[in-house]
Amino acid sequence: RSIRLSRDKATTHLLGYAHVQFESAEIVAKALENFDKHELHGRVMRVTTVNKCGKFEFELPDDIKEDIRSLMREKYEGANLSCLKDAWQKRHPGQKLDTAKWGFKNFSTAVKTVEGIVVETHMDKSLTNLAFFPDSAAHVQFLEAKKTKEAQREEAKRKAAEAGLPPLEEEGPKKKAPRRGGATTAATAPAAAPAA
Repeated sequence: RSIRLSRDKATTHLLGYAHVQFESAEIVAKALENFDKHELHGRVMRVTTVNKCGKFEFELPDDIKEDIRSLMREKYEGANLSCLKDAWQKRHPGQKLDTAKWGFKNFSTAVKTVEGIVVETHMDKSLTNLAFFPDSAAHVQFLEAKKTKEAQREEAKRKAAEAGLPPLEEEGPKKKAPRRGGATTAATAPAAAPAA
């Protein structure tokens, strides 16, 4: 009966989804049967009925989910997700693991939907994610090490506060020194005066 394409209000670019209203429940059932998980222009189309209480969940195909689990069992449990993705692409030469095809923004969000896998944030690098099997020896060891490191950070913050020092900065990406005269400069100690 009607179709409404969703667009970004600022740019008017299509957002990649639409709302379609059909004439009857029978046509809805046929659309679900014929078009859900159908590939269109290099992307897998998902068709579902309106769900007022929840957000639509995307999913990877079963063969890719099993490949990811298999790679983790072989070598990559606890490894950076980019290593896991690279290993998948080496196992499948000529193929690209483009998770946007199935509706995901990135590989990390796709892996988070795989049953039997837990994604943890690296203890020192907040933008790095690691994949584990829940309650595996590697996962338990990682969680214990992370808990110890967090306790050490809290203790260091407490000691700094007691000593009247400014709060410790959280570890993160290194920042460049301010630019002067078009060149990046590093902070250095003043040079010692030459001996006479």
